[in-house]
Amino acid sequence: MPGPAVNYKVCHRILAEDCLRFAGATAAAALAYIVVLFVLTGSTHVSAGGGGGGAKIVTIETLADVDFGDWEDAGSITSDSSSYCITARDGNKKKDFKVSMSNAGSSSSTFDLYDLGGSGESIAIGFEAFLVKNGVTYQVTLSPGALNSQKGKEPCDNITLRTNIAESALTAATPGDYKGTFTLFAQIHNSSSHNDEEDFDVEVSVVAATQVQISGLSTIVFETDPTSSGELTADETFCIHSTVGDYSISTQSSVTSNGGFALQSVVGSEKLPIDVFFADNVTGASLQNAETGDVTGSGDSVSPNCSGVDNSMVRIVIADTDIRTSTSGDYAATLTLTVTPQ
Repeated sequence: MPGPAVNYKVCHRILAEDCLRFAGATAAAALAYIVVLFVLTGSTHVSAGGGGGGAKIVTIETLADVDFGDWEDAGSITSDSSSYCITARDGNKKKDFKVSMSNAGSSSSTFDLYDLGGSGESIAIGFEAFLVKNGVTYQVTLSPGALNSQKGKEPCDNITLRTNIAESALTAATPGDYKGTFTLFAQIHNSSSHNDEEDFDVEVSVVAATQVQISGLSTIVFETDPTSSGELTADETFCIHSTVGDYSISTQSSVTSNGGFALQSVVGSEKLPIDVFFADNVTGASLQNAETGDVTGSGDSVSPNCSGVDNSMVRIVIADTDIRTSTSGDYAATLTLTVTPQ
């Protein structure tokens, strides 16, 4: 039980000055007050002071995790900035503090999120801190492990954290879930032994955007022989990639005649009708008329270049009667194929 000469002021001086002054108190009484004192104040981030005569305390408020959710289109992303309190004191005196950020458990020279699927891929991110001192806010860009020269100070909220991910980093990433754990470190200015740190997570899911691509098309050239007869046919195989598999394709011609596609003399206005067909294979099976409206197919959903193996075909036919009634010369047109994912 407490001794008769011990009061609150004496208890306060034990915490502030690390001294025992128990005039008239027994040793047991002193011990009782020491126990009560530390139960009331706690022992977190408290360390003995020197010179200034007070206990130096550094405490970072618990940091919230940052979850960006799904990213699937375009644009960089920035977290909603969150403000926190960093307490830095020597006794009752508020002290300047400095901060640094690092990858938790790593000395990496960049801030990175790692693919949770185990591919080893990463996404580089960045952090900014807004430190408040004497009512003025200072914006700083944090570098891994580097103690920032700018100082903050109470009152709270005296630090705001912002997380940035560039569009280029997201676009280059393989679809998947990415996560990183980071450590915010704070210390009293010029007193590295008095510090605190808090971990928080940053997450983002990169979702494969719907994409289509045509590749492998080239110029089609017909060679006519005036001694032969019959229609002319030319096939051109190419690749269609669609991340969702199914697609529709529309065809336009730079030259038309009587509502259909045609070629036009390169030196005049004479036109030569053509018929255009499409197949989502390279054998010509199940041909679809490309002039009467959109046609459909299923493309390679994985490889943008179909792994080098064509999967589609366009067939152009010139009727024998149109060839024999046309004037000799060169004819040309441009066909435009537009693919839309379904």
